[in-house]
Amino acid sequence: MGTVLIQDPHHEYATRFVRLLAERYGHRAIAFFTSAKERFYRRKDCLPDSAFAAVYEMDPKDAAGFAARIRERHPDLKAIIPYSEETLELTAALQERLGLGWNDGPTLARFRQKAALKDHLRRTAPSVRLNFSCAVSSAKEVFALGDALPSKFVLKPDSGYGSRGVGIFTHGQRAEIERFFAESPDRYILEEFIEGTLYAIDGLVDADGRVLVASVFSSGRQRRNGCPVVYANGALVQEDTPLFGALAGYARAVVAASGLLRSPFHLEAMHDARGPCLIEVGARLVGHSHAFTCERVHGGDFDFFGLAAAGYLGEPMDLRLSFAKYNQLQAVKVYGASDEEGLVCKAEGVDQVEALPSFDRWILKPRLGAELRRTVDLFTVPYSLVLVGPREGEPLPAVGEEVHRMLRLDTQPSALQRLQLDGSRLAAKAAQKLSWMAERARRSL
Repeated sequence: MGTVLIQDPHHEYATRFVRLLAERYGHRAIAFFTSAKERFYRRKDCLPDSAFAAVYEMDPKDAAGFAARIRERHPDLKAIIPYSEETLELTAALQERLGLGWNDGPTLARFRQKAALKDHLRRTAPSVRLNFSCAVSSAKEVFALGDALPSKFVLKPDSGYGSRGVGIFTHGQRAEIERFFAESPDRYILEEFIEGTLYAIDGLVDADGRVLVASVFSSGRQRRNGCPVVYANGALVQEDTPLFGALAGYARAVVAASGLLRSPFHLEAMHDARGPCLIEVGARLVGHSHAFTCERVHGGDFDFFGLAAAGYLGEPMDLRLSFAKYNQLQAVKVYGASDEEGLVCKAEGVDQVEALPSFDRWILKPRLGAELRRTVDLFTVPYSLVLVGPREGEPLPAVGEEVHRMLRLDTQPSALQRLQLDGSRLAAKAAQKLSWMAERARRSL
């Protein structure tokens, strides 16, 4: 028995890991929170304190001090569990200070910097296809590329995720590029734009660099509300197809060259007439609840979280996997999008969607009173769900499109409805704020 560190465990992946590590290895989790306010507001999403060996609040700027306290108080520490993109930065800062050998600092740093990772791949695997890319921090640096600047290119935050803050430009849009940097100053990766279909490839790599590709999904994109890469529906690619083979082979080459070991990965690649080309890759489980989807499409034969936990702990990872059940299924990830904003006063079609034979589960279920925002990234989708059915059944991509017609979210309430919704919302916010003020006062005593 030992302990493991887990950051901000108000997340369904964190809960799964805490329970799995206790049941399978007898290890108890040490929770550490990076925001007292966030911890208080999200307490309903977290296991009770009694589920943890210890609970701490940490200043993210004091990784050295926190690591020293953990070393002193928990000499039985076995691992850190980086269950999401948001947890990778502190994992990199803490793990070497704690003497944990998951992945070295330079490797983890590359996975937080898209341009640096692609530069590394060019050096270590020159035969792997990559598009033009470089790091830029200003419009001036973009224009300085001269003839090397692609005719059409993408700008996205170098350490971002979820399609947040992405822009697509052509060579001559100087004013638009200057405005983009003025409105959102950041370090960006500039990449040549590739026409084709985007795919999400998920799997694991073990301590010896062997790579398992566990699932492949298309990853639809659409232009909405001024954003060119809003999520759209994506469909499962069966393993017995040439497309799966091409994408899986490419992913194995990228992950092997990256230096990543003992880890899950989430890779996105564009596929065109020339084959696959890397968009980005993360040293983590796929987000937005889809690690559960990866398990679901294997019909219970794939333990994604268990294998990831083994990697974090340095235990053997058995990456053998049969695709017999996977190849018998079709599945679709459905992502909604909204061009309106306001409070949802009517949500029609929810029961109709849940009655579909292929309905598997909601990831984000529409609800009355929810705040609807114009969709520009993964964080502003109004609803999302998963459809699963037999491969020879009705085509699920068509069912996924029908779901969008079934679901109708109204943000134009009557005067009475608006009064009720606004009143309920304001009362909830006031109660939450008062509760937090009382908590802060208690802490100061």
